[in-house]
Amino acid sequence: MRYNDDDLELRESEDLYSETRNRRFLAKEDVGDGLIGTIRQAGRAKIDFGGYGETEEHTVILWKEDIKPFICNATNAWEISQIAGSTDSRKWVDVHVELYHEKKVPFGGKIVGGIRVRRPGTGPSSKITPVVAQPPPARKPTTGTRKRKP
Repeated sequence: MRYNDDDLELRESEDLYSETRNRRFLAKEDVGDGLIGTIRQAGRAKIDFGGYGETEEHTVILWKEDIKPFICNATNAWEISQIAGSTDSRKWVDVHVELYHEKKVPFGGKIVGGIRVRRPGTGPSSKITPVVAQPPPARKPTTGTRKRKP
């Protein structure tokens, strides 16, 4: 028996795996040709990527604009500290940074691309997507329990 799939219109993807993942955090596919964000808060947070209760501590940037939280690696944290003039994350508040997709970022011994940070207006791209500051969407109340994947 064959399922009726005649009404499905599939869109091809260069990176179907990344698009398939339910991304809670900013990914290279989200920044397009570049976007400018204003830091609302920066700090360390324990993040459970797998949903199994195993957390890892990461540097996370929250934005005043409607942009997903950004897990910031050491390279990007250093660049933000240079833009802000301080390594103190409390002094990063209200700092504007441009996030862009750099194709030559290595990860796990391979060149996979990733997000990089720079001072706005210093990059080669003039096609920056302006982001209008909006309050983040209201969050649904949680019950405190989360089903774990088998």
